Formats: sequence, C-alpha cells, structure tokens
Amino acid sequence: MIFSQIKDIYKEKGIYYLFLAGLKMAGLIESKHLNNDDKLHNFCWFLYSKLSGRPLVHAIGDSHTLIFKRKYPFIAHHIGAATAYNLKKEKSTTDSNKKFFAVLDKINKERDAVLLSFGEIDCRIHMYNEYMKNNGKFTMAELINNTIINYGDVLDQIGAMGVNFFVLGIPAASRREDAPGVQFYADPKMRSRINGEFNEKLKKFCEEKNYRYIDIYSEVSDEKGFISEKYVADHTHVNDKAVKIVREFLKNRLNNNHLHCA
Repeated sequence: MIFSQIKDIYKEKGIYYLFLAGLKMAGLIESKHLNNDDKLHNFCWFLYSKLSGRPLVHAIGDSHTLIFKRKYPFIAHHIGAATAYNLKKEKSTTDSNKKFFAVLDKINKERDAVLLSFGEIDCRIHMYNEYMKNNGKFTMAELINNTIINYGDVLDQIGAMGVNFFVLGIPAASRREDAPGVQFYADPKMRSRINGEFNEKLKKFCEEKNYRYIDIYSEVSDEKGFISEKYVADHTHVNDKAVKIVREFLKNRLNNNHLHCA
C-alpha cells in the first residue's frame, strides 16, 4: 500500500512533493506547511541536493526570478529592482551589488550553478528615460552597449571566482502603454526594439566570452516582438511555462535527470 502511494505521489507531483510527503509521514512537518512556506521548500531542495549530490540552480536577479520559486532544481533569489547597469556598483539605490554577492557567498560553488536575470528593467524603463532626459545626447545603441559593459564586468568577476553560471536573456516587451512614476516611457514598439537589440548584443557578448547564454526571447515572443499570449503573466512578466524553456537548456549541461520534476 505504502509503495503504491509513493508511486502515485511521484508520478503526479514529482520528487519534491514525494520528499515533503516523507517528512510529513515522519512527523517532521505539518500539512499546513506543504504549500505555503518558501523557506521550507528551499530547505527541502537543499537537503535533497546534499543527499543526492545533484546541483541546484540559484536564480538571482530582478522580479523575473520569481517564476522559478518552488520549481526544482531552482532556488529563487529576488534581490529587488536590480538593474544590469548598476549591478557592478558597490553603492546604488537598490544595494544590488551587496545583495548579489551575499547570495553567491552562501552557495555551494563546487556543486551548484547560478542563473542571472538582469536587464529587463534597464530596457523597459531606464534606457529610454535616460535617452529622453538627455535630449538624445547618447544614442540608444550607446546606452545598450554601456549597460552590457557594466553587466559584463560582473560576469567577468564571478567567472574569475569559479562560479558556474548561465546568463538568462530578457523576455520580449509587453504591450503596456504607460508606467506610473516614469517620466519618459517608450511606446510598445520602441520597447520591443530595445529588448530585441539588448538581447542580440548580450548574446554576442556572451558568445565572445564563452559564457552560456539562454535565449528566452525568441521562445516567448510573437511575430511582432511582444510577449506571446501563451506566455503572458502580466504587463511585464512571463508565466511559469517559460520555466520549461530554461529547464530544457540546462538539462544536458547540468547532467541532471530530474530537471523535469515540478
């Protein structure tokens, strides 16, 4: 009977929920914690990883990391409204540099990998805003290049630290027409163009440096360069279906046969 239950749990929900069920049966956790406690989810993944020797993938960055919450083998580290441009700065309004390296200090660099998610905020808000505030003093191409240069400095730094990392491209733009609190907000067509050009240049930079780049843009965008209806979560983010794209990319590169588990 017990083996039949184990088989059914694994088949329906994957190894993570099987692991949680085992903790529950052992009286180590209560049922109310099964779906509501992110720390418990992360603890279970850490423990499973340690016991099995399988790597975890730490998704670090802006709010686009949140789709990886509670999705094996990911641990989501949302460090606020962090930008690619300011990530290298030791002092910024978001304190992103300090938060980023604090996360890196705690991971198992010999076993685990890091997935970096930065740049969408730069493309959606800051680049066009800077372009307009400075009356076109800097071209959009220059603003994109400068952002990638700054971001690239951080990639070089963590590469020298021996971190096994992957660079996640940004998703396509949404069709949102305005953004409260932003002085200059580009129309959807311009934001689509900025996102596309940023991804192209970031991908090229990664290829030249031999850094592993995950092209999510081409997978989630429609023929006009906006987030496809299939992947829309809200006016900014893609939904959980995009996790499968990242998993497929990582599957062979991490030698992890359980990447399909939810």
